[in-house]
Amino acid sequence: MPNLLAYLALIAWPFLARIIKQKMQLVDAAILLFLLPYLLLPVKTAFDFPVLPAINKDSLASIMAFLLLYRVSLDNAKIKFGRVYRLCLVGFLFGPVITIFLNSEPLEFADNYLPGLKAWDFIGVFFIKTTSIVIPFCVGYLVLNTAYAHRRIVYWIAFCAVFYTLPMLWEIRMSPQLHAQIYGFFPHQFAQQVRAGGFRPVVFLGHGLLVAFFAYTACMCAFVLMKNKVIIWKIPARYVFIGLFVVVFLCKTMGVVLYLFLLLTLLLLFKPKNQFLMATIFVFFVTCYPAIREASSPQLRSFTQLVSQYNEDRAQSFAFRLNNEDDLLAKASERKWFGWGSWGRNLIYDYSGQKLSVIDGQWIIIFSSWGWVGYLSFFGLFFVPLYRWFLILKEADRHKVPIESADYSAVIGLILMSNMIDFIPNSSLSSVTLLMAGALAGRAVLLKRDAKA
Repeated sequence: MPNLLAYLALIAWPFLARIIKQKMQLVDAAILLFLLPYLLLPVKTAFDFPVLPAINKDSLASIMAFLLLYRVSLDNAKIKFGRVYRLCLVGFLFGPVITIFLNSEPLEFADNYLPGLKAWDFIGVFFIKTTSIVIPFCVGYLVLNTAYAHRRIVYWIAFCAVFYTLPMLWEIRMSPQLHAQIYGFFPHQFAQQVRAGGFRPVVFLGHGLLVAFFAYTACMCAFVLMKNKVIIWKIPARYVFIGLFVVVFLCKTMGVVLYLFLLLTLLLLFKPKNQFLMATIFVFFVTCYPAIREASSPQLRSFTQLVSQYNEDRAQSFAFRLNNEDDLLAKASERKWFGWGSWGRNLIYDYSGQKLSVIDGQWIIIFSSWGWVGYLSFFGLFFVPLYRWFLILKEADRHKVPIESADYSAVIGLILMSNMIDFIPNSSLSSVTLLMAGALAGRAVLLKRDAKA
């Protein structure tokens, strides 16, 4: 159970957010209004008011950003939302209306039942989707759509990581206890944070996987700052990069280490145009993943047998994931266009109503809940900006016109790419992810408009 300090931290954030807005310039405030609560506020702590959806740190950050930036973002907006982005946002926000209509009947079991969806369920769904997806994307689109804003995104992520490494290193050595010691409870299964005879840090993000991904993200940002010889809080960026490079390995998360070497390879060997091309290809793969996953099930099972020859435990874990995903996909295919909706209706249950499935990947969560309409609407917010950036840089290369700070925008695109890849095994969605996607989308629209002028 969260302690009093956990709730006080949530109560204090609106006051701190207002100070940030008043004391800092617009671009920096827009970034920190999402980044700081993500890093510092408690997870699984919420104010659950009657009728209204629960307000946790993610929704609170979005609400405050909306209240503080709404007027100024509209006054300073240089662009309107393009047709594709409007289509994606409308599909993701209002597709659940049809989902609710198609899932009005309860799911009955021998000892339990799941209620059918009612019209008022749309209020909660709309609130969650607006605060977790729409607001951060729109803030990025309207406020962070300049070369300067992209440089500040990269800078602030690296800057915050300089300080965040201190509690991370403490937990790596002493075990992940800060969330419990400060906010009164441990937010996840402790056994999952034990790796290789040591510990993965959790700090205030809820799971070691999320902390490792943040460390990797900051390391890539520090790499680009190092190339541009930027000083981070009086520290040369090369020292920050080296330190974060070590911390990524200390987080003991193999997937993140693979992302690290993949992005370093792309950043060292390719120009921004080809970096965006690779990002577009990978995200297109993820956008089509439900269809690819369904068609490739026999090949994946053959791969499991190959893995079992070298590591039986890994093979068993992989086989369990495949079986679980096959079952979830089979159920999702029954309502493949608009999904099963909320209340856990997308999961697998036995005859008595006991839950049999474990749902990890963000892709299967979205696909089984909201179908192809919700899935394509969501991933379109990431794929379209990356593809448009590739076209813009391709045209700029053809005319030999440099794009200011293209390397900063490219590393943001590559971070989004790796986050999309991570959606396959994990659920690592954050408001910061949507903020960066919106920033790329907004600047791409501005660049395209300026090129036509």
